[in-house]
Amino acid sequence: MKSTNLSIQYDSNISLIYKVLYILMFAFVLFFPHSITAINVFVGKINIYFNIFAILYILFLFLSEKRFMASWALIPIMMLSLFCSQETADIRQLLQPVGSFLCLTFFIEAQQYIEIDKGFVKFISYFNIAIFLIFLLYSQMDFAYRLLLEGSYHKFNALTLGYPNPNSTAMMLLFVAAVNIISIKMKTYNKLIGIVMQLTLIYLIYKTESRTGLLCVVILSILSLITFSRVPRFFLYVFTSIPFIYIFLLPYLQRNKYFMHIEILGKSFFTGREEIFSDNIEGINSIIRWIFGDLPKAMFANYHNGMLSIVLSCGLAGLIIYLTIWYKNIIPYMERTNQVSYIAIISLMIILLQSSAEAAFLTGGIPYGIMIVTLFIFVRYENEDNDNENTSY
Repeated sequence: MKSTNLSIQYDSNISLIYKVLYILMFAFVLFFPHSITAINVFVGKINIYFNIFAILYILFLFLSEKRFMASWALIPIMMLSLFCSQETADIRQLLQPVGSFLCLTFFIEAQQYIEIDKGFVKFISYFNIAIFLIFLLYSQMDFAYRLLLEGSYHKFNALTLGYPNPNSTAMMLLFVAAVNIISIKMKTYNKLIGIVMQLTLIYLIYKTESRTGLLCVVILSILSLITFSRVPRFFLYVFTSIPFIYIFLLPYLQRNKYFMHIEILGKSFFTGREEIFSDNIEGINSIIRWIFGDLPKAMFANYHNGMLSIVLSCGLAGLIIYLTIWYKNIIPYMERTNQVSYIAIISLMIILLQSSAEAAFLTGGIPYGIMIVTLFIFVRYENEDNDNENTSY
């Protein structure tokens, strides 16, 4: 009995920590565009501290149950990366990116403790509607087309909603679109409301001029119209390999003059990412850096490719552990899917595709880490036919 009560307490604590992080993510969405420095700094600091708290609690939880976490292997890899680096490590600067990355990987493994009940579904759905309404409102504000560049704001042609750049905006819109489809499938609100929201989100992503974001939301919306009883592992491996191959493929295409005169949505096929990829791959000039990366130098920054950011920060060793965490928390649920788990699995694959052009989703920065965890939670959903667990309004 004591063990059962303790397990229930663990479940409750993990759920509470998750919800606090979700609310902090919501606070970022709500306050960041207003450029109120004091509030944004406060939200950022609280997020860092709570990430650290979450890591320590999850560590305690797994140790108390004598269970192994693959995420633990990332810690010695990062320490070796620090030790082998020729850069001087600034611990204060590393705290946020390392804390966010470890919190993401720890929580992916710990999300199994979060029960997907009626209260959880309402919590996610209501907040998702609130975020959608905030985005819709901000699209009409004077800061909707503002770009943050080198610490200063500039007028911009693409929709940013006041966030750092249009690509980050498109990523958040993509997450809201994914949860919107899940909410429709779970019948937590009227289907017509969900369709109107989805079309609006697609339009807003189009206005960001994020080609990858638009491609991803269109693919996700089309795939949501059908449900496969199982998702072959082959698709997961393909979507995983695309962003990694893209690191080498894009510079190759540019060097050999392929697609030089092609424009997509009014922008050249080549946007400078090929130079970022090429320069950083060439900068990995030793076996040690290939294996363990250079954390003090890379710091999980946005190298416009999630796989590249991880390789540069903690090497191929870190990337292998990271993908192992993803695989072991997706693959067991791919053999038998329902309408909800199918959308969650497809959404995560789409995010892997999106990470070909941006890094934040895979590295867990504010607010993207909690978004990834949310989709992993819905991968486990099993009660789609239980009408008592669904509400409609």
